Amino acid sequence: MKDADSEAADKTRVVYESPDYGIPPVVVHPNLSGDIKQRIKDIFLALDEDPNLEPVMRKLRIEEFAEGNDAAYNTVREMRDWVQKMSGVGR
Repeated sequence: MKDADSEAADKTRVVYESPDYGIPPVVVHPNLSGDIKQRIKDIFLALDEDPNLEPVMRKLRIEEFAEGNDAAYNTVREMRDWVQKMSGVGR
């Protein structure tokens, strides 16, 4: 928000900060061959090294891609479970 509208950000008061959440992962079809999966992974992990892509990455607000960590999504799972409990979904 500070980058988009610093004046509005200055007038904003934080009343709650959520826990960190994992960002949407890059996923591929599970039936892809291991070689193709590795090539795609290598490409994503090297995107920040290409100076021609720097403007695109900056515009998307992506510094780099990194190896995933499933535990980063535990907070999302907890939120899902809480919503299901509160809404009665999944009973």
